[in-house]
Amino acid sequence: MSGPAISVTRRSSAAAALLGEHHWGSAGLYSSPAWWHAVELMRPEVDIRYLCRDLSSEERAIIPGYYYDPGRQGDPYATNWWTSEPLWPGQRPRDPWAIVGGCSGLYGGFAGTSGLGLVSASSALFPGIFAYNRSAGFNTIFPYFSADVRDALAEAPGVSPASMPLYGVHAVLDLPYRDFDDYLQHLPSQSRAIVRRDRRRFAASQFGLFKSGISESASYFAELWDTVETHHGAAPNLTLRRSMLKAQADALDAVAHVFTVVDLEGKPIATSLNFVDQSALYCRLVGMDYAKARESGAYFEVMYYANIELSLAHGYDRVYFGMDALKAKIVRGSHLEPLYCLFDGMRGQSIDSAAVASISAGIKNRVLPQLSELSSSSFKLPSYLS
Repeated sequence: MSGPAISVTRRSSAAAALLGEHHWGSAGLYSSPAWWHAVELMRPEVDIRYLCRDLSSEERAIIPGYYYDPGRQGDPYATNWWTSEPLWPGQRPRDPWAIVGGCSGLYGGFAGTSGLGLVSASSALFPGIFAYNRSAGFNTIFPYFSADVRDALAEAPGVSPASMPLYGVHAVLDLPYRDFDDYLQHLPSQSRAIVRRDRRRFAASQFGLFKSGISESASYFAELWDTVETHHGAAPNLTLRRSMLKAQADALDAVAHVFTVVDLEGKPIATSLNFVDQSALYCRLVGMDYAKARESGAYFEVMYYANIELSLAHGYDRVYFGMDALKAKIVRGSHLEPLYCLFDGMRGQSIDSAAVASISAGIKNRVLPQLSELSSSSFKLPSYLS
């Protein structure tokens, strides 16, 4: 398959200049040049290429590509972390991969100049991306994109809807409310009682809550974040956490909101890192002392309620709460939205039906147990999870 010519630049600053001041991103914050710059700083060892397709002198679309060759680099992110099954006959476990849109499992997307529509951008970019990556000897994966991007991609030449399996779900809270009380009144009665209980417990603790940027919180955020990571089975790595926070501070401090709860001695016990992009808030990271944060309700304060209050005060339309702890987020008013992925083989292979079934089953096996205890009167299982 030949595709429209793709040009390549190696720096997010150059990609931002090509897009100009007025542009959009298919994944909001996670398809912005500022986020691309943050990833550059967080992952300096990665071969990053910004793939650009010009439709005219004023219309273009750009997507970052993160290129991994495990045979040469020994990088684990290029192996089959998305499925235990081969995606197509003849696939080798250590084939080179180009992860376009998002780096090593992170959210991601593509960006376009202001007059360019989503369908036009998709049709312009992806045939060229496939051709470029095939000629360079890389398989392609585009992970974690929304249903509207999936619909747009289905119209792109060379893209089959069957090659875009369900890849995850995330929790999103829409905010058509006047204030926090209005949000509360629109919750089901059981959820309303839970939120009120949470906030009474936090008020009774007399712990303090304040907002800052990343730089002001860096001294303690890394330790609390490391506590969460090790709680979930990761190896302790304060050096890595600190370097990733510094990278995000350098690239994104201007749009960052860090909420922190301190105990009666002034010691931070819970904190969250959140970013604003246009009219949405993105909850990125959380750190906590588990015993104190749970007992006092501080976790729910920094993760949910402070973000909801901030968003309502500033007129943001949505809060993106992420892909974990789904039950707690649904109980507090969020709904689920599906995320998909797209695969293309370096020799033109398409993902086979067995791999699609394996990926979808893996997602459902991870998600459904989190939802099993939700009341059927207030939560209806989405059809894509049935």
